[in-house]
Amino acid sequence: MDMRAANASKLSSDCVVSEIKILKSLKHRNIVRLHDFQWDKRNIYLIMEYCGGGDLASFIHQHGSLPEAVTRRFFRQLAAAIFYMRAMNIAHMDLKPQNILLTSRQRPFIKISDFGLSQYLKKDEAASSFRGSPLYMAPEIFTRQKYDSRVDLWSAGVILYECLYGRPPFTTESYEKLVEQILSHESIKFPLNVQLSFECLDLLQGLLVRNPHHRMKFDNFFAHPFVDLARAPSASQLKNADELAVKARQAEARNDIVEAVKQLTNAIQLYMGCLELFEEGEEKARFREKIRLNLEHAEHLKDRLRPVVDEQQPRSLDAPNEWADYPQVNAALLVAETARELEKQERWQDAFDKYTLAIEGAMRVLADERRDSTRAISLQRKVSKWLSSAERIKAYLEVLNDDVYVPADESDDEAEKQFLKLASAGKPCSLM
Repeated sequence: MDMRAANASKLSSDCVVSEIKILKSLKHRNIVRLHDFQWDKRNIYLIMEYCGGGDLASFIHQHGSLPEAVTRRFFRQLAAAIFYMRAMNIAHMDLKPQNILLTSRQRPFIKISDFGLSQYLKKDEAASSFRGSPLYMAPEIFTRQKYDSRVDLWSAGVILYECLYGRPPFTTESYEKLVEQILSHESIKFPLNVQLSFECLDLLQGLLVRNPHHRMKFDNFFAHPFVDLARAPSASQLKNADELAVKARQAEARNDIVEAVKQLTNAIQLYMGCLELFEEGEEKARFREKIRLNLEHAEHLKDRLRPVVDEQQPRSLDAPNEWADYPQVNAALLVAETARELEKQERWQDAFDKYTLAIEGAMRVLADERRDSTRAISLQRKVSKWLSSAERIKAYLEVLNDDVYVPADESDDEAEKQFLKLASAGKPCSLM
């Protein structure tokens, strides 16, 4: 836990009371938790979640700048927190790297902190008081006109810029010149010495628009390919996975093994996507074990569907040739025997195709034959066995390709590589 003391002056106490009110209402993995608060005659004490990795500002300073893949990992978490705050009708109004804490230096999650300047703002409401840190403040705040929660989008753009380039887009020694630069009509410069993806640069240019009416809208921000919150893991995704696992057990109980495998495989895919929700430790280890056990059970269910060839069953071609006058039947018998051999070799799709071909050929002949004839009854029995074999193979094929597949996020893979490089350079940091 972390204890912060604020002097109980009028301004400080107002900010702290506002922060307490807001933090008590926010419960999100990328927002710092308020555990408790106390006060005396001189100070108000906030007992908050401990974040041992310092803040994003020091992290950027340590590394000079951050690779795009690493930046994207952090920025998606920032966007997830902004999405949550927006759902709660809260605008932070002081987003900056110093207010973004890291849970550790080894496997960092970001946590937004310092809600002293935050304000409850519904989507169409506006504020007019002077709030925020100048380097990260939106232009509309400096004009002392009414502004709304879109100021957080500007601040997010400045943070993204600083992560990628190692400095904010506006730097000057005096406050007056800083304000002049922020309010200037000159285009913001994006250094050419850093190669960025189209998606990343497009997002930067959409956020760093001085006119709030022309700035990227929140919905476009959350859906932007660089952010792509739809693919980000969430508590609701974890809940969906649990519901699918329950459906899998229900299907297994009624002996619908194909459905059970499909539901369980889908659940496992969601579970694997949710690994990022957990920090390294016992809880994450337990979650990994849960995934492992579900994977094992899915394979066990598949084995239950695995076709078994009856070696004692007589070969179709060994039977007396009752259909000498129908070469189509002899052809069907030969194809069925080929299917059986393919089944032994576990060439399931080829075996299924051959059984299907044999069944179709035999059924065409049976359509013209008297159903009660001895040879028709004998052939019908063979066709029935072929159908059973084909159905078993079909059921197995349906689940055989239901391997757990989580779409690879190239950015996440690249982030891991970049963190390994930082670690090998004596800067020990890594993501999950």
